[in-house]
Amino acid sequence: MKKFFLLALIPLSFLCFICSGCSRAKEAEPEKGSIDKFTEQTGREAAEAIKKPINKAKDIDKMAQERLKNLEKQDAEKSE
Repeated sequence: MKKFFLLALIPLSFLCFICSGCSRAKEAEPEKGSIDKFTEQTGREAAEAIKKPINKAKDIDKMAQERLKNLEKQDAEKSE
């Protein structure tokens, strides 16, 4: 009788262990409040506002480099 009880107890304890692990995973992810959501959104908007002028400056630099290459190319053709 003791052997049967022990054999039945092992799968039952394993099942309880698995179920308790699943319930903890749900508690680990708390829902974000409205303040946290607002803070994240504001941070994203600020990052985008900073990136826009930097990207424009990079584009202008590329255009200037291309123009410089074209001028050097034209100068080389004239001197030939």
